[in-house]
This record gives sequence, C-alpha cells and structure tokens, in this order.
Amino acid sequence: MVKAKEIQIETNFGGSIANFESVKKQIAERWSEEEAERYDANSNCATYRQWQKSGYYVMPSQKALHSKVIIEKKDKSGKIIARYPKRIALFYHLQVRPMES
Repeated sequence: MVKAKEIQIETNFGGSIANFESVKKQIAERWSEEEAERYDANSNCATYRQWQKSGYYVMPSQKALHSKVIIEKKDKSGKIIARYPKRIALFYHLQVRPMES
C-alpha cells in the first residue's frame, strides 16, 4: 500500500492566498494543525477528476473540502466580458488511494 505522504500529483492551483488559507483551515479542523502544515495546493489536494486522471480514486464516504475559483467568460476576441465565482470540491491526499490495475 502507498503511504499517504508519497501521494502527490500536479494540480492547476492558481495561487490564490485566500483559497490556500481556506483549504488549509479546513484540513486543520478535519485532521490536525500538523497535517495542515503538510498541505501543498500544487501537489496533494485536487479535484475528483484530477485525482482520477492521475490514477487515484477518492475513497467512499469522503467529504470534500470546499474552495472557490473565479471563472472568466471571454468573447470571440478573447476579451474578458464577465467574471463569476464557482465553488469547487477538493480532496486531500489522505482521502484517496491508488486505482488497482
């Protein structure tokens, strides 16, 4: 079995400090402050699909961590015409296991 600390993937985290801190706080509340210090938004916390594409599955009955992203709608020329928030569900590396081949 793969140890939890070995599970890392490449995510598309955009670098928002507010989102980082929000997810870190949820990890601390759910697991521990020590575990929250291990949180790395670029490699050990991802969406369901990102975990799937990387060969992992989210274990049954796991509850997601919540975050928000800003979606930009662009016109045909590429100019941003609207921005709106979208809620996303993230899963931490302790909530996933490798898929069986």
